[in-house]
Amino acid sequence: MSASLRIAVLPGDGIGPEITAATRSVLEALNRKFALGLRFEEHAIGHASLERAGTTAHRGSITGIYTVLVEGDDLNDPVADALRAALDGHIVLSRDLAAANHFPAIDVLGSVSRLAGHLLDPRELRAAGALRECLATYRDARDLVAIGAYVRGSDARIDRALGALEPINGFLRQERGERTPRAETMRRLLTLVPPVTPHGEPTAPGMATGGRG
Repeated sequence: MSASLRIAVLPGDGIGPEITAATRSVLEALNRKFALGLRFEEHAIGHASLERAGTTAHRGSITGIYTVLVEGDDLNDPVADALRAALDGHIVLSRDLAAANHFPAIDVLGSVSRLAGHLLDPRELRAAGALRECLATYRDARDLVAIGAYVRGSDARIDRALGALEPINGFLRQERGERTPRAETMRRLLTLVPPVTPHGEPTAPGMATGGRG
C-alpha cells in the first residue's frame, strides 16, 4: 500500500499511557502483517507536557500557558491540585464573578503567583498584599454585613475592607480591549487601600481611590 496514515498518539495521564501502549502494540502488529502504512506520532499532553516547560542550561526555555477545566469547579480535583504544585502560578476564574458581570472574572484570593517576589518591588508587594487582605476580610465578614449584624467601628480591618471594596472592584474590572500601562496600574494599586494607623484604625476614606488594572 503506497498511501500512509498518520496517527497522533496522545498518552495523557493516569491509566492513559497503559491503554495507549496496549492499543498501539495491536495496531503496530496489524500494520506489519497487512502493510497498512500506519505512522505513529506521539505528542505530550496532560502532565507530561508540563515537564517539557521550563529552563534548561544553555538550551533556552519553554514557556507554557495551560487551560485546566475542573469538574464542578472543584479546585481540589487531583489533576488541578497536581498542576498547582507544578506551575509558577495560576489564575482561577470564578463562575460567581462572571454571573455578577465582573470581568475579567478572576478570583484574586484563589489565584497565586510564585514569581511576584521577583517582579514587584517591596512597595508594590505590600500594596498587593493589602488588597488581598481586604478581600479576605470582607469575604469572612460578608454574611454579617449582609444581615446587618455588623456595626461600623467594631473592627478596624472590616471597616477598612468595606471602605475599599468598591474601589477594589472597580480596579479589578476591565473592559474588553482596554489597555492600561503597568506604571499607571501600579500607581493606582499603591493608592487603592488606605493604610491602618498605629492605633488600628483606617485612614480617611478619601485616600482610597479606584481605577482599572
